[in-house]
Amino acid sequence: MPDYIIQFIHGYGYIAIYLSMALGIFGLPIPDETILAFSGFLIYQKELNLIPTVLFSYMGSLTEISVSYFFGNKFGKKYFYSDHPFFIYAVISLAVLLLIIKIIRLICPTKQYL
Repeated sequence: MPDYIIQFIHGYGYIAIYLSMALGIFGLPIPDETILAFSGFLIYQKELNLIPTVLFSYMGSLTEISVSYFFGNKFGKKYFYSDHPFFIYAVISLAVLLLIIKIIRLICPTKQYL
């Protein structure tokens, strides 16, 4: 994990965990699993408490999922049920690209592959 993310989480604590989890939808090169692992390490070091960490990470994930659902529900139907095949191919291509990026992030989460 890059040093600036470690400093961000270490410095801002729970708010940083929430923002990092919530902004994962926008393709930031921050795997959610790494954030949670580092948060667990900070809990072990007694710099964060367990209950607020779990709540803020849960709220961040819930925000990420809700924003994703909102955009898909608001804009997805318009393009998938329209007569413009370009948008269908563009949306499907973007979804596949984001899935590939997420798989690469999970397999090799080092700086050289991001």
